[in-house]
Amino acid sequence: MLIAVVGAQGTGKTTLATALARDIGARLIDEGARICPYPINDNGGDKAQAWILSYQIVQEDEAESKYPVVVSDRAILDQAAYVERLYEMDKVSESFKRFFEGVYAKRMCNYDLLLYVPPEIELVGDDKRPDDKAFQMDIDDRIRSRLNDIQVPWVTVRGTVAERVGTAKTVMSRVVMS
Repeated sequence: MLIAVVGAQGTGKTTLATALARDIGARLIDEGARICPYPINDNGGDKAQAWILSYQIVQEDEAESKYPVVVSDRAILDQAAYVERLYEMDKVSESFKRFFEGVYAKRMCNYDLLLYVPPEIELVGDDKRPDDKAFQMDIDDRIRSRLNDIQVPWVTVRGTVAERVGTAKTVMSRVVMS
């Protein structure tokens, strides 16, 4: 089972993914953007997005081949929001965007469940992500738009970390039962 935590930066995805993986004994896939050697966010481009995409695919495939349950801090759906934004800013080429969308269409069906974390906590920047609320809301809008167009089960998780983990576990049991 591949579960991914999705949402804009600064929403608590990493905290939730880590807590959920620990709680259910799953393998955790860390977010690739944090270790990407190229500039990201609005300074990113084809190289950064290709690196992040490759990292995500390799980590997911490797983990799924070895573990029954995998929790990913992000999904290819998140990256789609950034690629779309960068393309509109002329920072990602049309050829890369076409390539990415093809991979996206083929890979989204690999997810068994997406946990969407909305921006409801105070936004704090870090060494990789800006504390720009407009940037966060733009990415969140793009993610929510894509969520509404996919065939993968997804649920919004809110509240404290414990409440979010509880919601995730409840939904996971329903997905497994169906």
